[in-house]
Amino acid sequence: MKIVVLIVIMFFSCFGSQEDSKIIVSRFVDALKNENISEDEIIKKFIKVSEVQDAEYRDSVISNIIISIRKSIKGKKVEVYTFREKTEAFKNVIHENDSSEMLVLFTDNEVLTYVLVEDNMLASFSTINKGGKRHYVYW
Repeated sequence: MKIVVLIVIMFFSCFGSQEDSKIIVSRFVDALKNENISEDEIIKKFIKVSEVQDAEYRDSVISNIIISIRKSIKGKKVEVYTFREKTEAFKNVIHENDSSEMLVLFTDNEVLTYVLVEDNMLASFSTINKGGKRHYVYW
């Protein structure tokens, strides 16, 4: 009986954390659509960044990606899917950290970008293609 209870608790805690990740990414998309919110504000509120020597350059790269995504979603509906909801969209994505949540943004029935959530922040919202496989870019 204890094992069944543990399994049920683990199942719902996993489901809940993935739902939380989806909410975080949906808020990120809402911020992207709001032109009154600056790229710097989006970075501070949503993006998990590591300490680097040239943080100014890193932030300018992130800002340029945000600007590009903003242009891509202007006037469009953006759909957020978790790995479980859209498994086939992740077939070429490489990810090593099991503690993170992988999500994908769709617009016009096409993948806009992949998002990786860690510690309630976006660890990545950009990937690079290496040998036909997508790898997350960490900031």
